[in-house]
Amino acid sequence: MALRIIFMGTPEFARPTLEALVSVGHGPELVVCQPDRPQGRRREVIPSAVKSACADLNLPLLQPERVRCRAFYDELATIEPDLIITAAYGRILSAEVLALPRLGCINLHPSLLPRYRGAAPVQHSIINGDSETGVSVLFMSDEVDAGDILAQKRVSMPPDVTAGELLDDLAVLGARMMLEVVEAMANGRVQAYPQDPALVTYAPPLTSSSGYIDWTRPSIEIHNLIRGTQPWPEAVTEFNGKRVIIKSAAVADPENEYGNPGEVVFRSKRRLLVACGQGLLEIFTLQTASGRPLPASETAHNYRGGSFTVRVN
Repeated sequence: MALRIIFMGTPEFARPTLEALVSVGHGPELVVCQPDRPQGRRREVIPSAVKSACADLNLPLLQPERVRCRAFYDELATIEPDLIITAAYGRILSAEVLALPRLGCINLHPSLLPRYRGAAPVQHSIINGDSETGVSVLFMSDEVDAGDILAQKRVSMPPDVTAGELLDDLAVLGARMMLEVVEAMANGRVQAYPQDPALVTYAPPLTSSSGYIDWTRPSIEIHNLIRGTQPWPEAVTEFNGKRVIIKSAAVADPENEYGNPGEVVFRSKRRLLVACGQGLLEIFTLQTASGRPLPASETAHNYRGGSFTVRVN
């Protein structure tokens, strides 16, 4: 049975689901994404991944500034949708919009709900040192990420994966799972179960200061922070009063003490190791505010006999 679908999503995470829907004949009647925004240091206005996909797939696109207004509702109502699908749209829909489609509104969320409700589940999962994660498809409700679950899949988390890499992997997995759910809904075979409120945790948005490194923390926690804040806001420290971004690193020792937290305790032409509150961290790639990312082997001499410090807010 063909469904009249409205798809809502904005970043790269949403694109595989949109493309998968089109590939199996469930192309949406309308796609909604956020307006184009200035990005990067140069503040260039760059089309989102979903907007680019719509151009490639010749899909009708809407980019409203406001979604909690009558004009937006009326625009969607003209479609008479059976189903609204969202994936990282980034806006909270009104109760009127949630009630509009015949079969409901469903969302793709990159966590094992009810864990990590909110905007940054993958980032918080990595920062917290989890060993597994997953994706969930759920009915949308008035409370964010709190609706009944339609499908869920678990995956092991590689020990060195970054948030950006993991989001890409979960986007592909989630797209396949979304197709299964849509097919089940089209054939009237859908089943859902409520979330356990006792297991709820939250993943609020990261801020520009979320990546500041506290060198008094164990090396494994700092390593997780570096991975969880890639590609944004990135892990940041200071050396001699200058901002330094740690792009990649590894735990060289998780337990022993080597010096004062932040102290460069081993520097050679090829290795740069820093003492933490517990253990030792080896830095592989770093970047100064005015420079480009460099391997530690090329810039270790700049950190001789010094210490990294976190900026105090």
